[in-house]
Amino acid sequence: MENRKYNYTANLIYGSAAPKREYAEPRRKETAPVREPRHNEDSRQRAKEQYAAENRRRASGIGGLYTVFIAAAVAVTLFACVTYIQNINRRSEQAKEIAALEEQLTQMKEANDNRQIAIDTSVDFNYIYSVAVGELGMVHAKDDQVISYESGESEFVIQYTDVPAK
Repeated sequence: MENRKYNYTANLIYGSAAPKREYAEPRRKETAPVREPRHNEDSRQRAKEQYAAENRRRASGIGGLYTVFIAAAVAVTLFACVTYIQNINRRSEQAKEIAALEEQLTQMKEANDNRQIAIDTSVDFNYIYSVAVGELGMVHAKDDQVISYESGESEFVIQYTDVPAK
């Protein structure tokens, strides 16, 4: 590599009005040699056609695989959409069924409450008392007739023998 040194003239002027430095640069040829074109017009046209043919070949090779991939993607998307719509319809039908069952439950609870009220009001305690005392001869127990005992964990008692007297 050639070591080039540039000559410059440094005219130094002190103060604020100092002019810009001037450098002397090496001179070069101002006219570049004219190159002859490497290819003529026919060879350029052939090169373009070869390039286009290569691009078409590459595009057609990828086209089959690309088409299969796009078809598969469309099929998966279509399947997902159909499944989604079926799920929405199923959920809507279930919501309607739940609403109908809740309405039926409300009606049954109301009917049950009405029957319970009818049963409770149909029992006439005064009539029962008059039949028990008048016809059957029942009387209230006296304090000396009541025997207290400790029961186990069971909520009812089965009497196998007579209750012993005190």
